[in-house]
This record gives sequence, C-alpha cells and structure tokens, in this order.
Amino acid sequence: MYRISQLLYLLKRIDMKRIFCIVIATIFTHSIYAQDSRYYVESELIIWLEQGVNAAEFAANSQQKIIPKELLSKRLNIWLFEFTDRVEQRSMSDRNMRVNTLSANSNVKYVQNNHTNISLRAITPDDEHYDEQWAPARIGLPDVWDEFTTGGTTADGDEIVVAIIDGGFDLNHEDFNFWKNTNEIPNNRIDDDNNGFVDDFDGWNAYNNNGTIPVNAHGTHVAGIVGAIGNNDRGVSGVNWNVGILPVAGSSGNEATVVRAYAYVLEMRALYNETDGQRGAFIVATNSSFGVNEGNPADFPIWCAMYNELGNVGILSCGATANENWNVDIVGDIPTTCASNFLISVTNTTAADLRNANAAFGVNNIDIGAPGTDIFSTLPNNRHENDTGTSMATPQVAGVIALMYAAMPQSMIQEYKRNPANIALLVRQHLLDGADIIPALNGLVASGRRLNAYGAVQAVSCLTNFSNQTISTNTTIIGCNILNIENVTITSGTTVVITAGEEVILGHGFHAMSGSDVTISVGQSANVSVSSTRQLNPNILTRSFTENEEYIYSSPIINDAENLLITEDDIVVFPNPNSGTVNIEITKQFNSYNLKIYNINGALIGENRNITQPTYSFDMSGFTDGMYILQFEIDNQIVSKRIILAK
Repeated sequence: MYRISQLLYLLKRIDMKRIFCIVIATIFTHSIYAQDSRYYVESELIIWLEQGVNAAEFAANSQQKIIPKELLSKRLNIWLFEFTDRVEQRSMSDRNMRVNTLSANSNVKYVQNNHTNISLRAITPDDEHYDEQWAPARIGLPDVWDEFTTGGTTADGDEIVVAIIDGGFDLNHEDFNFWKNTNEIPNNRIDDDNNGFVDDFDGWNAYNNNGTIPVNAHGTHVAGIVGAIGNNDRGVSGVNWNVGILPVAGSSGNEATVVRAYAYVLEMRALYNETDGQRGAFIVATNSSFGVNEGNPADFPIWCAMYNELGNVGILSCGATANENWNVDIVGDIPTTCASNFLISVTNTTAADLRNANAAFGVNNIDIGAPGTDIFSTLPNNRHENDTGTSMATPQVAGVIALMYAAMPQSMIQEYKRNPANIALLVRQHLLDGADIIPALNGLVASGRRLNAYGAVQAVSCLTNFSNQTISTNTTIIGCNILNIENVTITSGTTVVITAGEEVILGHGFHAMSGSDVTISVGQSANVSVSSTRQLNPNILTRSFTENEEYIYSSPIINDAENLLITEDDIVVFPNPNSGTVNIEITKQFNSYNLKIYNINGALIGENRNITQPTYSFDMSGFTDGMYILQFEIDNQIVSKRIILAK
C-alpha cells in the first residue's frame, strides 16, 4: 500500500483539539512564505474570496500580477490563481510581498500556497493474506446487524451516503452498491441537475473535472471497508451492507484537487438540504485516507476550513493520520491536526488492541483508534486482499457513522434535517463515548478509546441518560423507556421537547431558565418525577416552564462548609466556543462576585466588579480570537473557566 507521504453539546475533550491548535497558532506565528518551495506550485495561489467578489476584477484591481485560473468551489468562492509573470522574473521576496498584500486585502478570506506534498495513507503489508475478517467482531458489528440495522436508509426514507475521496474505484466490482446521481443523464455533456457538475452520474473526478471515475486499488479497498454488500454469498461484508458510496477521485498530490473534491461533496449535501432531498445526496460522512506528513494547519487554512463548511450542512469528516511512529501534536499533520469539531482523526489499531507501531498518535489531536491492521477488503476485478494502514482504520469510523444514522428514530432524523450541524456534533460525541476504553491508547488518543460500533449505534437509537449539557437551540431529546436527566441547563428563549416511553427522571442540576419552554412528554401510564420539594404532578404528561416561571432543581443543600462551596460546575459559560456575547449563569446561591479576564499569556485584559445577579452577559467581540481565562472571585473563593473566542 502507499501513502500520499454544538443541538446539544461539546464536551471538554471535543474542544481540546481546537484549544490546542489556537494556542499553538497564538504562540507560534507562521508565515505562508516561510514554507519550502519544493512542496507547492510556485506559480499558483489558492485564494478564498469573500462572497460576491468577482475573481477577474479582484485580480485586476489587486495589481499583484495574478489571474484566476480555475474555480475550485462556486459555493465558497474559492479560486486557483496563477501569476502572470514568468518565474525567472519573480524573486522569492517579491512573491512574498505579493502574498502579504493579498492576505491584507479586505476581499480575501484566506490565501495560501497550492501544496503538492500530499500522499495516500496506507502501508503495504508483507504478511500472508488472512481468509477472514477480524475487525467486525472486534467492534461489535454482528450485534448491530442483528439488533439494530445493516445500514442503507434512514427512518425517514433517505438513502444514506458516504463520500469517499480517494484515488479511484472499481465501479464494476460485484460487491458494491455505488450511489448514482439519478438526476443526471450520463454522458450527454449537460448538467441535467444544475449542480454545477456535468455528467456526474457516477460521482466526480476532481483530477480531470469530469464524471469519469478511474480504477484504483487503494480507493476500492477503502470503499469495501465502508460498504461492501453483506450476506450476498460473495466477497466480504462492509461495516454497512447497503450504504450508498459516493466515489470522488481526488486524493491528489495537488491541494487544489483536494479542495475541488471536498467542494463537490459540500455542493451535493447542501443541494440535498436546500431541495428537501429532491437533488443532491444525503451525505453523512466523508472518508479521506490521505494527507500531508508533518503538515502545519497554518499552512493549509482552506483545507482545514472545509471541515467546518461540511459540518455546517451535516457532514462529519473522517481523516487518517500518518503512517509514522510519531506524535502529531508535536510534528503536525494534515488533516488530522486541523481545528474542526466536525473532523474525526483516526489512528490504526491491531487485533491485539494495540496501536500499530507504524501509526501516528497525539492526545490533543487524534480522536479515536480503529482496526486498520490486516484488514481484508475489496480490490479491483472482484478480488479481495488484506491491507494495513490508517487508510484502513478511518473507513471503519466513516462506516459506523452511516450505521448510526440508519439506526436513529425518525424524530431524530427530522431534527437532524432542521439542525444538521448540531445533530452531527451529537453523533460525533456518541461515537466517541460509545467506544471501548483501551489501556494501550491511554495518553496516545484523546478519548483513549477504540471504535465500538454497538456502543455508538445503541447511543443514537435512543437515550437512557442525558447530562452535562447547556441547550441554547430548539431541541428534541428522545429517550428510551426510562430517561435520566441531570446537570442540564436550558437557556431563555429555547424550546425543548423531552420524550420517553415510560419515565423521565429530572435529577440534580436540571435548570430551565426563565423564558424557556420545556415540554416533557411520556407514554401512557408514565411518570415524570423529580426528587425535590417541588414536584411535577406524575399524572400530567407534559409540563412547560414558560415566560414568568423558572424551574431549578439541585440536590438539597446541607448546612456544612463543603456544600456551600461554589465549584466550576456551578458556573455555566455559554456559548463556548464564542463569537462575541458571553453569557454567565451561576446556579448556586451567592452574594456577589468580581470577574477578571486574562489572555493566554496571563495578562489581565478586562475586569467587572460587584456582580450580584445570577445571570450576566458581556461583550468580547473586540478581542482577538483565541483562548481566554475567566476568573471568578466569588464569596472568598476563586474559580476559573476557559472560553474560546472564534469569530
């Protein structure tokens, strides 16, 4: 094998990747023109223009001797530009000055080099082939297939699609269910579905900007892990037996091709959302088993930013880390150190539940391990073979994401369509929480866990516990027969519906703020119970906390010093990450407090004194992006909370 060499919540470990990257970016300023010219196209730049900016007019007005060469993403207005003068007429210092001028232009969102040091992520094994698959049993797939789903469609009837960006695919392989764009007539040289891509019936070739998909062994092997047809008397079983695989050829050594590939996926899912499923594709995950060794996210802002754009339309992206025995927290990697909560970075584990010795790690950036060693899957011409690498681990995760959407109840799928980004983040967290804790991954992977399909799918089929959340967007929480809710704050102006089959138990720390609207709905002969002096009538199946009423339940206060202490858990700061207005809610009784704001270097940059109200808001929009420390001096105690500002 070869290598191209917030709905619901964000728990602290989700934010760790973003925090880490922002801290690093703050401490180490990195210039685009400090990069090695061997690893980018010297005559080209990739520029993400602000919406509505005409590329040709921008180029002419910039006076930087550039012209637009190719539109990489119409929706995002990302262009490939080239210099008009010959390289021998352009010194490196002159090029650097032009880049600096372009970066400062108000019409430019990002400018970067068109990198070429991108490679596929797999290792050619020297072991003999196995005659069986060990990974499905290890991650609990047989129980998922038996109890929940074999994948394919949602409870709302959507065809679930995983977009795989790779070198190519064998579309004629007998063990596949490749997705087809039925709104497109193949080979008529017309953009029938008006999505901006001509003849993309089979998918898209971002190398050549056409719908002809090349044959490639690596991509075919990866695709088989995600979705080889199961229980059909031939070949192997993928994680999903019936999922639609959208082939995108684009794991290029040229970064512009990679951006084109992601842009196609983004367009297809955005189109599906905008047309209520009449056009486009219901893409829930991407798989990218390629990247840049020791890549610095500061050098790849557009590539990294694509993951948030994909996440905003409901897509989680799975990225393979390097096939090297190194710490990406230290040396860097693209894409697996990109700071996006919609990216799941994956490393390779073995049948012995160890990290493969040739797989990278990083407790701040690598989210999860998955089976990637000696993985038996598909090859072109109806062949099958073992392969090893992070390339093989990552599609296991992408496949499980697709299974999770197949197992979701209809109400949750419908909520996903209303709030795609929020539900996508919820799916991400359930996938990480449902994984198995593996001692060998402790200190190497953020979660310390290896993928478990059963745990992930069970978590989204219905909920038994819902805790440690601040809900600030309209949300439906779907429980199993019994749903326990603890440490949940519902902010003012938010409507929340909580449902369960038999019983909803409101436990410690349930707080519906004034102005919120909370309805608790359970089945017949059901209970709504609260262990406090103020009870909800168990005979009433719904209960709303409306404009002039607020409900707070906390454990009874015991009159001793320990229980009078205010801890970090008693102070809610939201939203976090934040883009301007910071809201503070203190859930325990207090007299007054002082609030001090420190930057990452420990400098005091703001202070508010003698705050007496439990709710308080202030503006941080004038501060630069990064991590800040909020220090609360409250009743002779000092409590600190971190907040990320990302405008």
